[in-house]
Amino acid sequence: NLSPPAGQPILKAYLDYNNGYSDVAYEITEPAIYYQAAYIQLLSNYVNNNIVSANEPSVSIDVDIRVYPNPFVDRIALQGLGNGYVVYIYNALGELITQQVATSDLIVITNLNQTEGIYFVKVENQEGIEIFTEKVVKGK
Repeated sequence: NLSPPAGQPILKAYLDYNNGYSDVAYEITEPAIYYQAAYIQLLSNYVNNNIVSANEPSVSIDVDIRVYPNPFVDRIALQGLGNGYVVYIYNALGELITQQVATSDLIVITNLNQTEGIYFVKVENQEGIEIFTEKVVKGK
C-alpha cells in the first residue's frame, strides 16, 4: 500500500506515472523558492503597461480604413488614412515594431521581417486620438 509522506496530500496524478512517492517530490527547498522568485523577476522585465491584448476588440471610430493583405508576409498597406495620421504596429506582447506618419490616403509599410504570429495595427489621428485598431496575422 503506497502512501505519501506524513502530512502531505495525495497526488493521484503522481501515482499514475510513478511507482511510488519520493520524499523529494514533496519538498519545497529554499533554493527552489529562490529560483522561482528569480524567474518571476526575469519575466517581469518583459511586461509593459502598453500591452495590446489579443482579446481586445477592434476599435473603429467612424473611419473607413482598410488594412491589407491579411495575412501579410513582409509588407502591409493601409488605405483611407488622413494626412498626419500615425500608424503603429505592435506585436502580441504589446511591443512597438514600427510607426509611420501618413502623408497620403495610402501607405505601404515594408520590411516587416518579423516572426509569424499576431500583430496589431493602431491608427491615431492628428490629435493623438486612437481611431482604429485591427488585428493582423504575419504568415510565411
